Amino acid sequence: IKEEKLKEAETRKFIENAFCDGEIKTTGTDIDRLMPPISRFGGGDRTTKKQGVIEKFKSFFEKFFGVGGSFTADTPKVLNDADSSSKQALMMVAEDTVTYD
Repeated sequence: IKEEKLKEAETRKFIENAFCDGEIKTTGTDIDRLMPPISRFGGGDRTTKKQGVIEKFKSFFEKFFGVGGSFTADTPKVLNDADSSSKQALMMVAEDTVTYD
């Protein structure tokens, strides 16, 4: 995202949707919306830049698709003190409550 100067929130959503759909969609205007403005008349070579972005998306997708569980672009949720009942429930799952003689 930083290397290609893509719009971060939109790019993360695009990738998340790609993992949900099982493919990177390269047709339409979705990728164009992620890219920074490039002058069409000043020799910015938008087509080459877009193709490079598509190749990077495909590489990332192929590397991580099917690895682990579900993919979300949001930051992971961390339990805090307000979730103490959840912590207790999680701790109880791992604890053995049966005593053996």
